[in-house]
Amino acid sequence: MAFSSASFAPTIFLDSDGSDGNITVQTVPNILPIDFTTPAKITSTVRDKDNNLACGRVSLTNTDHTAPTVVSVTTADADLNAKIDNLLFNCSENIDELTLRVADFTVSGYKVVNVTGSKASRYFRVWVEEIVNGTDANATPTVSFTKGSLQDRYGNKMEAINNMQSVDRIGPQIISAVGVGSSLKLTFSKPAFNATQGSIAVGDVTYYPDASNTKGQNGLNTIVDADGSDSVITFTMVREFVKEDFSADTIGGKASIVDVNGNPLNATARTPITIGVAPEPTSDNGGLPQEAIIGIAAGGGGLLLIVIAAVLFVVCKKRGCCNRDKAAVDQNQITNEFDFAGTEMTQSSRGVARLEA
Repeated sequence: MAFSSASFAPTIFLDSDGSDGNITVQTVPNILPIDFTTPAKITSTVRDKDNNLACGRVSLTNTDHTAPTVVSVTTADADLNAKIDNLLFNCSENIDELTLRVADFTVSGYKVVNVTGSKASRYFRVWVEEIVNGTDANATPTVSFTKGSLQDRYGNKMEAINNMQSVDRIGPQIISAVGVGSSLKLTFSKPAFNATQGSIAVGDVTYYPDASNTKGQNGLNTIVDADGSDSVITFTMVREFVKEDFSADTIGGKASIVDVNGNPLNATARTPITIGVAPEPTSDNGGLPQEAIIGIAAGGGGLLLIVIAAVLFVVCKKRGCCNRDKAAVDQNQITNEFDFAGTEMTQSSRGVARLEA
């Protein structure tokens, strides 16, 4: 016996004695009114005593009168950019995905843009517009649902919910990877840890060198900052970063990296390496490069004179000693015409300016 309008097959005959003109069967899956878009018919090899094939109609009885409810709502990041783009709803029973409506849902702090579900499933997704700047990977917005169109497959309406708290189910992601010199700094979307030992290890991260680089491939060497509780870890590298050599390299983490809630990092994500520039070496002379300083001289009136390669800075150490606290002149044009608070500035035979009271 088969039903021509849907793929349902009898598995158990509850009443196989057709002497009264009726038989009862149990089918898999359950037959629901929603599954029949055209009248159901029976095809059978059963014949009557005159050898006529049996025919008849399907009579459906609705045995479910319980309204579905929302069991849980969890955050999700489908495009792995460390931003919430949808929330997964888990219901108490399968719902009719054709009755999902955007207007029935609100998510605090977000604009709902779509609602999607699949046939004969208890799960559906409410899609939201991503935030523009930063990351919201730790956020757990509240959700509300207005009772209206959404129903289960027996026609029972979904119960309303009001400000239900969602649960964080987004794992940490590497949102920035900056290589400077022989150091690589990774920034995560949230605090990150090794699932078993706490501190992140070199083996938790995979470096993907550009295979086309013929000048030698780079790779992770040692980890110098394994504490990801501040969302940052740092490695030393096999080679120093050179933009033209390693700018196509990427980095990725393994599922052994988790957040404080145990949500794992998605190991399929790849983050490009940004090559930075190492800072100039500095001295204690106000942060000026050492090789730029020609001479330093102290004078009366609380003035300190620093002569650099092309520019002279006169810095006032005592407030109110002159009517301006900084002047710049070419060191080859220093004369005795400059006077600050009774202090004359002259040029020495060494070509280094000095101050005289």
